[in-house]
Amino acid sequence: MNGTLNGEASPAPAEAGLAAHPGQDLRRMPASAAACGLSGREWLILTKLIDGATNKSIANELGICEATVKVHLRTCFRKIGAKNRTQAAIWASEQFLS
Repeated sequence: MNGTLNGEASPAPAEAGLAAHPGQDLRRMPASAAACGLSGREWLILTKLIDGATNKSIANELGICEATVKVHLRTCFRKIGAKNRTQAAIWASEQFLS
């Protein structure tokens, strides 16, 4: 039965959306990241870097080609001024603190 009919709380919209969109991260893009011109997909990929994900695992999780992940990362590096994935992951993690 539906949880709302049993008197149980229904899942939060973000949780409900997660099931409908596997591979999406619930972390919201900070204003500082948006100000750099990052797209939602670019921010999502950066959050995967924070978690230590490889290009291959990011591609598999998002259902895209590994080459597409590399293109997104190069674009992110350019937008945020990072020279490599480590700098990009550090930058992204700092955005949560600001």
